[in-house]
Amino acid sequence: MKRKPKFGQNFLVDRAWQKRIVEAFRPDAAFAEIGYGEGALTNLLLERFKFFVVFEIDESLIAKANLSHEFKMIHLDFLKWDFHLNDQRVENFSLISNLPYESSTAILLRVIERADQIEHFVFMFQREVADRILARPKSRTYGALSVLAQGQYQLESLGILKPGAFKPPPKVDSTVIRAFRRKDPHPREEVYRNFIFKAFSQKRKILKNALKQEFLAEKIQQVFSSLGLSDNIRAEEIGLEDWPKLFYKFYER
Repeated sequence: MKRKPKFGQNFLVDRAWQKRIVEAFRPDAAFAEIGYGEGALTNLLLERFKFFVVFEIDESLIAKANLSHEFKMIHLDFLKWDFHLNDQRVENFSLISNLPYESSTAILLRVIERADQIEHFVFMFQREVADRILARPKSRTYGALSVLAQGQYQLESLGILKPGAFKPPPKVDSTVIRAFRRKDPHPREEVYRNFIFKAFSQKRKILKNALKQEFLAEKIQQVFSSLGLSDNIRAEEIGLEDWPKLFYKFYER
């Protein structure tokens, strides 16, 4: 019996999509691939680039890897990486990956935290997660992940992959997203991220109720009035570029 992958990977085996993902990747400087897998993307990257880093957490996959002097394999969970290489902070760095479904959101949030260092990425997500990332205001899927991702990056979908593109086939569709860092990013502070998560914590209720544990009713009323917001507005109704304005009003010194 063939051994099931230790970390539940669904390996991309569709050659056309492998090439399309690598061709869509446009790093300006150093970059890394997250997850070696069976080396499909790695081998195509080697045809275009002289040296890069590959993060792989699964020892069994590293043992089977066709190692090359043209890339450096790092046995590490990407979520534990400190965004340094050779003891130096990476700058203008790029990332590419067929992300594991179970950790894709956590990886994206980690990249968003370091958006000042990560200028570009091409990631594959479960379609449901991608829909949330790309969602627009007043849509059912618009939420904190939409605001945080779009506030740091210009995002585009490169298309939807059906389960047959993978081995073993997952039970869901997948979407490839390409991102380039915005020239006018939203705030990157942790307090801003926490504010966005809090605002969407009661998504179906009015925004004032989600914020009342953090701010006095008088402050909320003052901010809403200054921005012309309805008392009954919900977080999902607020436009992307209005969130920094709202944040600065609440946290103005």
